[in-house]
Amino acid sequence: MKQAFLLLLTMVIGLTSRSQYADGFVVRISGDTIRGSIKVQEEAKYSSGVVLKFTEEEKSFDASSISAFGFTSGDYYRLCVYTDPQTFESKKVFAKILVRGPLKLYTFRQDLLQFFLVQDENDSTHYLSNDLKTNNGEIIEKGTYLNKLNFLSVACRDLQSTVERVNFRENEIVWYIADLNKCKYPSDTTEILYTKARFERTIIGYVAGLPLGERWEFTGQIILRFSTPSISKSTSLNVGLGFWYLNERSEMRFGKEWDHITQYVGIPLTIQQNFGKGAVQPYIYAGVGLAYIREKSVYIDLQGGYKSKFVATVGGGLGVEANVGKRLGIKADWRYELILHYPVIGITYKL
Repeated sequence: MKQAFLLLLTMVIGLTSRSQYADGFVVRISGDTIRGSIKVQEEAKYSSGVVLKFTEEEKSFDASSISAFGFTSGDYYRLCVYTDPQTFESKKVFAKILVRGPLKLYTFRQDLLQFFLVQDENDSTHYLSNDLKTNNGEIIEKGTYLNKLNFLSVACRDLQSTVERVNFRENEIVWYIADLNKCKYPSDTTEILYTKARFERTIIGYVAGLPLGERWEFTGQIILRFSTPSISKSTSLNVGLGFWYLNERSEMRFGKEWDHITQYVGIPLTIQQNFGKGAVQPYIYAGVGLAYIREKSVYIDLQGGYKSKFVATVGGGLGVEANVGKRLGIKADWRYELILHYPVIGITYKL
């Protein structure tokens, strides 16, 4: 079975890493603007800077060289300075602006954690964080956002009375700051730049198989993949429809060799985690599903042929995906669902 993955790696070892870019710009500390194509990354990466491609040159920019950057499509990031409430250290971070007005709201991510910054009319920056909890729900670090919102709302008693009902969600924080601007500065303009995280859907066709002597498997699948690249380009939710055909040569009985055949149609729902940033990415996945199974072997055959049943499934697997074109790819997969499947290698195509 190891040969399956060695074969795939041999086929794709020559592939080079590729990245996606979007039109954008950076603003130097001097005030000059450079336009080009910004490397599209997960949101957490932008907190430290960007990679810009211009005049055939690719260059990294951070807080030492730029004060802001943005995408032509709309998202704008500004260098912000705040005080860490735990260490009392002054920190710099690039944060995306969500609300413009007398009170400005920014957000940034570090790993999977989201934070907000509110810059008031005196240019003071307020750091908003959520409670940090263990898996058991125990609070190990108290969040700051309720206290900060309560402090900022002192002049608006009606709004302040609703602070405890504000959840630590981007849309709720945005609308609270917008309402706070309207309350405290009714004659000033407030601009809301908040947009929901872009949700991508990709339909993937997959056909694969691999002969292993007297044992082999064939599969054909249609997979609908959901992901939110701005949060994580590596994690996806997959739902699909697949057909699997497994054949295994049984021992000699009654003077004849018998095959054990398993056929099933399944609807798996899995969470997949990819590793790496290049064209070749190992992955693991796990999930549940429903399946209709037909089996036939020497024992079942003597009782009248195939036996069928519907079952709920739990399983997982691992493999390697490799892009060889905009739509075409190669994929090796080894899964457990009802039984330990044989490894397969095949072609993927993004529809």
